[in-house]
Amino acid sequence: MVSAKIGRFQQSARALVKVMDLTGGAKLHVATLSTLVERCKEARSGKDLDWLRKEADAEAAEAKDEQKKLAVLGGIADLALNAADGGDDDDDDVEVWEGVGGAAATGGGDAGDFADDFLDAFASDSDDDDAKDAEEAKAKESESVQAEVLSRETVRLEAAVDDVLRRALGGSNGERAVKDTADLWSLSADLKEARGEFLAANEARLKRVRALETSGWRKDAAAFAEYAAASLDMCRGWVRAASGAATADARRQLAQARMHMNGVCKASAAGAFDESMSEVHEELMACMDEVTKAEEAAAR
Repeated sequence: MVSAKIGRFQQSARALVKVMDLTGGAKLHVATLSTLVERCKEARSGKDLDWLRKEADAEAAEAKDEQKKLAVLGGIADLALNAADGGDDDDDDVEVWEGVGGAAATGGGDAGDFADDFLDAFASDSDDDDAKDAEEAKAKESESVQAEVLSRETVRLEAAVDDVLRRALGGSNGERAVKDTADLWSLSADLKEARGEFLAANEARLKRVRALETSGWRKDAAAFAEYAAASLDMCRGWVRAASGAATADARRQLAQARMHMNGVCKASAAGAFDESMSEVHEELMACMDEVTKAEEAAAR
């Protein structure tokens, strides 16, 4: 798994694009891309963002270190300049309360000492209040900056992952396996749904199912399990999209989902997968009920 730092994830996405360019789109590490999509989903959900916060903290620490380096270099330059000028006599810059115990600056003068203490006490209270206000303002600013960084880095990561998916699915797939192509459409659907693009997500799920049509799923058990999973994901996606939307388009999609699921259930029984893969068959039947109920609700 790639390092849990947003910058490295972006570098990983760029590396995937580079490999695809070099191989004409034939080579793509789908497992790495899957990890990138999971990070995008986490960032959108607002949960488990430790990896993203660590990156923000690391950026802040790097910026602070850079400021320190610049300050050190500036101090060295100032020392060199002072040495060239012969230096300043700081001993002359002593505050003296003229006419009120002027010797206070050198250790004497009661009136001067009292005035100094009084002024220090007054200034100290004021400084404490100012420091508290500055601390609160700094804390609020820090929270705002961190939220901005998280948002910016999330968008940057999504753009990088979207570029990989667009390149992988938009052009020639080379000699990529059918299952890999289907997995890419599944990842595309996950990313789009995380961003609230439900229609585009459903289209990607449909393309995943179509990609598996040539896998021999009606006769091969492993291919059937993969096709069933894609069908479940697609039909349940249509149910979610149609929830609360009693439109003609929603009813049409639910009708298509019902017919599709009915066909998969029949194929399961015909291939005896209902016996050898009973759990899968039961889930298909349960999904059929979900779609039917959603269709009835949309028709009311």
